[in-house]
Amino acid sequence: MPSPQPSDAMPNRVEADLQKQVEFLQQQLASERRERMQLLTQVEEYWQQIQKLTQEKRDLEILLETTTEHADTVEAVLFQKTEELVLAKSDLELILQTTTEHGDTVEADLRASEARFRSIFENAPEGMCQISPQGRYLSANQALARIFGYGSPAELLADLKQGMEHFYVDPEHYRTFLQELQAEGKISQFEAQVQRLDGRLAWISQSAQAVHSREGELLYYEGTIEDITERKHMDQMKKEFVSTVNHELRTPLTAIRGALGLIIGGAAGELPAQVKSLAEIAYRSVERLVALVNDILDIEKIEAGRMEFNMQPQQVLELVHQAMEDNRTYATQYEVELKLDPSSKEHWVMGDSHRLLQVLTNLLSNACKFSPPGSEVYIQVARQAGHVRVAIRDQGTGIPEEFKGRIFQKFAQADSSTTRMRGGTGLGLSICKAIIEQHGGEIGFDSAVDVGTTFYFLLPEYQPDISTED
Repeated sequence: MPSPQPSDAMPNRVEADLQKQVEFLQQQLASERRERMQLLTQVEEYWQQIQKLTQEKRDLEILLETTTEHADTVEAVLFQKTEELVLAKSDLELILQTTTEHGDTVEADLRASEARFRSIFENAPEGMCQISPQGRYLSANQALARIFGYGSPAELLADLKQGMEHFYVDPEHYRTFLQELQAEGKISQFEAQVQRLDGRLAWISQSAQAVHSREGELLYYEGTIEDITERKHMDQMKKEFVSTVNHELRTPLTAIRGALGLIIGGAAGELPAQVKSLAEIAYRSVERLVALVNDILDIEKIEAGRMEFNMQPQQVLELVHQAMEDNRTYATQYEVELKLDPSSKEHWVMGDSHRLLQVLTNLLSNACKFSPPGSEVYIQVARQAGHVRVAIRDQGTGIPEEFKGRIFQKFAQADSSTTRMRGGTGLGLSICKAIIEQHGGEIGFDSAVDVGTTFYFLLPEYQPDISTED
């Protein structure tokens, strides 16, 4: 039984939960500060109103003393202004009282929120820091100190006064990080190798974003640093494993498959029926192993971003005909017939013919594998809103509801005896998704239990230049 593989799912969930808590507290602090500022603004407005009314009252009193011609009118206006002044003072006293009472609560809540934020900052499982606009580290938490081999944040910050670049194996990497951060205002998952206090080397992934004042002034950058040394080690082990698979497995398997094909074809003479049957079983088993090795290598290329594509104008219907012909023998093994929908038309896309045939082959073989004997698999090519849609419909048992959400994940297989009996690695659909997305398209499916499943993919339609010179 294979040993369980390490997973980063739990750290990812912890990181996500922590990020949500931090964002919630930041929003709460911002909301409380905005509310307090609104109260202070309201007080300022009332105070300005009182000053204005007071000045108007004084002007009216002077006018009343110096004139008798309009004494009644002036006195009436003076009375009105006095009433407005009394009301304004009353409102101000009320708002000041509310501000004082509420201010105490806001201040207490603010202090509590800041304490909670400080606790999260100090006890976070990943490194956290604040960086000045000039690149000087203003604060650090215990996790960050631990990543660099220090006993406390204070010890780390003391050494950081010399600059962060002296921790980097290549100081130019830090200067690049800081330049990108200052230019863009944020940076995500910047990887670099650093040297710990004890001299050991480690890999870190650093992210940061700018924090501005209400007026838009840059205050500082807040950042996170994750120790990815173990992940880098696992990546290296994976590369070594893939290299072994490529050179030590695929090469001999290809030779074995070729030799068995020649034997079955009669190159070494006519075989007894029983021997030929055994040779055919061995050939099919080798075919499955070669397919598995190729899938593993493709997944590694996809994850490393090294899958190459030779993009050329492609006539989709021609690719479909070729895929049907290539898989007709496979379909016969399952007593399934491949049929092209008569409504299919010729359409062009820009793509890699080899990779698109890989997608078609995978979808056709899956449809045959999960179809009942005597049924048919239909292929349709159609235009849809500026895209070319290729659909492959079977008459199988459908996809279980609980499995639909993870069908395109790596190693995903429905947990049923049918799937185990039919075989498969669970890599094919994941590879198909990556290939189609690299072509700027999308892949999906529609399925109903005991009715059948339609897998489809859409690619941007290409309009070739078919003009010819006279």
